[in-house]
Amino acid sequence: LRVHSGRESGQSDVPKGSSAMSRKALVPDSAEAVARQVGVELAPALARMGNKVNIYTNMLRSFLADVQTMGGELESLLPSGDTATAQRLLHTIKGLAATLGVTQLSMQAAAAEKQLKSRPGDPSALSSELVQGLQQSIQLSHRGLQDLLRALDGEIRASTPPASAGGAQGDSALARKTLEEMAAQLQTSDMQAME
Repeated sequence: LRVHSGRESGQSDVPKGSSAMSRKALVPDSAEAVARQVGVELAPALARMGNKVNIYTNMLRSFLADVQTMGGELESLLPSGDTATAQRLLHTIKGLAATLGVTQLSMQAAAAEKQLKSRPGDPSALSSELVQGLQQSIQLSHRGLQDLLRALDGEIRASTPPASAGGAQGDSALARKTLEEMAAQLQTSDMQAME
C-alpha cells in the first residue's frame, strides 16, 4: 500500500532556485564586488563553508599569514633542488587557494606541482623561473586578499550590533560557567563535553 503525499516523488517543499537565492543573499555585496576585482570566486568558497562569513574570514586571515612564508620556503629549496618538499608546499598552496576561491593561484600551484611530478628525482625541475612565477602570483594574490579581508571585516562589524556593558559581562559569565562545566566533563571522560 502506497500513501501519496499530494506531490510527485522527487519534488521538494523548496521552490526551484530558492536555495541558490538564499546562498547569494548571504554574500555581502561590497565584499562580492572586491572579490570580483581581485579575482576571487567568493560565493562558491562561502558555500563550501556553509555560508559562514566568519569562518571564511578566519581561514583567509590564516592563509594570508602563511602563504608568503610558503613562497619563501619554496625559494629556499632552490639550491638543494628538493622537489619532494616543493611538491608538498605546492599541494598545500593549491588546496588552500582553491578552498578560498583564489582560483588563479590554485591553478598555477597545480601546474607547478604537475611539472615537478613529471620529472621525479630531477632537481633541475625546481627552476628559479617556476619559483619566481609563483612568488609573483602569491604577491599579487596577497595584495588582493588583504583588500577582500578588509571588506569582509567591515561587513562583519556593520552587521554586528554593539553589545551593552551588561550584556558583555553576562556573556563572559556564561562562557566561564560553560568552560568550567566542560573542564569537569573532560576530567571524568564524559562524552557530553563533545556537545
